[in-house]
Amino acid sequence: MIDTFELFSGSSKFTIMARRCGPNPLQPFDVEHGPQQDLKDPHVRAEVVKAAKKFKPWFLIMGLDCRLWNLFNVNLNYSQRLDLLQELQEDELPLVETRMPIGPSSD
Repeated sequence: MIDTFELFSGSSKFTIMARRCGPNPLQPFDVEHGPQQDLKDPHVRAEVVKAAKKFKPWFLIMGLDCRLWNLFNVNLNYSQRLDLLQELQEDELPLVETRMPIGPSSD
């Protein structure tokens, strides 16, 4: 039985701690683990959904990078470069819109 599945895991801290504490985690997914795990790729996202449906983890954690989406960036860091911020947000949008349809009503 799989207890946890971590997406956008970065350094996979949650999965590492889960292994130490007892829950049985599925391999984490993040582009930091290789280009074959780039969740911006629709084929990779489809494989992740397939894995989630197959293993039915009790807990799915998605650690999205929120730095491009906070008001601090809009008002300060990118206030003079809103077009650049919009480009960066558009590049990240597939990740933000990722859905994991694995519950009972998703079949």
